[in-house]
Amino acid sequence: MKHTHGIRATLAVAVVVIIGCGQSSGAPTGVGSTVAPSPSSTVPAPTGTSPRPSATGSGDSAVVVPGEFTVCVPHNSPLRSGTDEQVVVAHPDGEMTIERRRGFTWSGTITATDPRFSGTHYYSWDGDTYTLASGAEGPSAYAEGLRIESAGGAWQGTATGATLPDGASANGPLVLTGEGAYEGLTAVLVWIKGSCFFDFQGIVMEFPDPPVPATTE
Repeated sequence: MKHTHGIRATLAVAVVVIIGCGQSSGAPTGVGSTVAPSPSSTVPAPTGTSPRPSATGSGDSAVVVPGEFTVCVPHNSPLRSGTDEQVVVAHPDGEMTIERRRGFTWSGTITATDPRFSGTHYYSWDGDTYTLASGAEGPSAYAEGLRIESAGGAWQGTATGATLPDGASANGPLVLTGEGAYEGLTAVLVWIKGSCFFDFQGIVMEFPDPPVPATTE
């Protein structure tokens, strides 16, 4: 894939939420050298001066103060195999080839400066890479899912994006919805560079429901 999410999947196949950016090419293949030593089993203390949330669910009438945190995934291991297939479709300029990846899932441990995001995580990545009739790289698209299960509940969400042949990309954030004790909260994770296999920076808070645009005055 020509985007960072393709790279994430590439890493995931080897050893194996949120905003992406783009590069790389092809379906995930693996780069074992990126795996960092496992961090201490002790969850690190929260860093920075940002306040921690004062409520943990929709049942609490108190306003939830946004809380920033960082996340480390030391490694991923294959959990479920999927499929890779090649599809040829008609195009005005000739036949276009699509490389499709579906159904692969990886899992591993996850630690965070906010203990609500420490526990076990599950990660999946599906992608389509297009090759033009000329042999040049075409557009690509991906969808990924992330689930984190901790002592008090769980977080689950998705992200999607696309990359154009000229390298321009449109990548959505990985937004996680809280379950259990975290119901009513939303977390947004940003991929960052770090020493872990996956590194995130995130914020957890209450978000308004998506509005429906008015069609009349």
